[in-house]
Amino acid sequence: MNIQLFKYLETNTMQPAGTNPEILQSQVIDLLRFPLIVGVVFIHINLLAVNGGPDAGLDWDSFSVYQVCRQLFSGVLTAVAVPLFFIISGFLFFRNIDFSKQVYIKKLSSRMRTLLIPYLFWNFVAFLLHFVIHSIPALKALSHRIVDFSLMQIFWGKVVDNTLEALPISGQFWFIRDLMVLVVLTPFVYVYVKKLGACGILLLNVLWIFDWWFTLPGLSIMAVFFFTLGAWVSISKRNLVMEAEKVKYPILILYPALVIADLLTKGNGANPFIHNIGILLGLLFWLNVGASSIRTMV
Repeated sequence: MNIQLFKYLETNTMQPAGTNPEILQSQVIDLLRFPLIVGVVFIHINLLAVNGGPDAGLDWDSFSVYQVCRQLFSGVLTAVAVPLFFIISGFLFFRNIDFSKQVYIKKLSSRMRTLLIPYLFWNFVAFLLHFVIHSIPALKALSHRIVDFSLMQIFWGKVVDNTLEALPISGQFWFIRDLMVLVVLTPFVYVYVKKLGACGILLLNVLWIFDWWFTLPGLSIMAVFFFTLGAWVSISKRNLVMEAEKVKYPILILYPALVIADLLTKGNGANPFIHNIGILLGLLFWLNVGASSIRTMV
């Protein structure tokens, strides 16, 4: 990842991004990918599991800088990472194309190589690790009963304590699973965006903010909303960065305020709503930070 970042900085700072919205947009997307990956890593190292989980409030009786940093870096700032990845995925899928059957088949073939094959490979590796651990008596307690797993549960959702979870055996790959489902459903996404436009995006936004959605592995509301949002930006010939910069200065004030509010209301019933609004503002904030960084470098 570091090599790719340095190569990007070396090759792209020569291009005058500031005067070309398309170049700027591409460079911002490239630049943000690395910190977004770091954000996902911080989510999955699960610092929040140390003390109460992601929704636990700050313990004012034993308040510490560590407590704040733990919530900030594994529960607030990094919450933007996955939604922004879904937006970028939806945006890039429909970017600069006239959607058709031929384009759909070509895109589907491409995503099989970049999504399906790695997804199957790494979940199979995770299964083998479970198998090895489960075969060693001293380590057996660390592994779930893989003998009870069906292929569907290994690659789609696994059984833990007699409950079907909406995760594959390698749980981190739920993002790839949901993305693959949406790639298959892109004809419906395209029609939805074309027919309903901004109103359709607003509807999905409301469903996501208030979590009014059915439980179905592969079709989480987060994935559906943010992928469709990225698709709408692309299909309507908008520029991600230019749209974000329209509200640059209000966002630079509002997002830090929402970050603080998110931190202070953890464990409160209003927090999920505040947290989700913070994610929406955070998307705009980091796109603006990326754009400002690119312009500074050139």
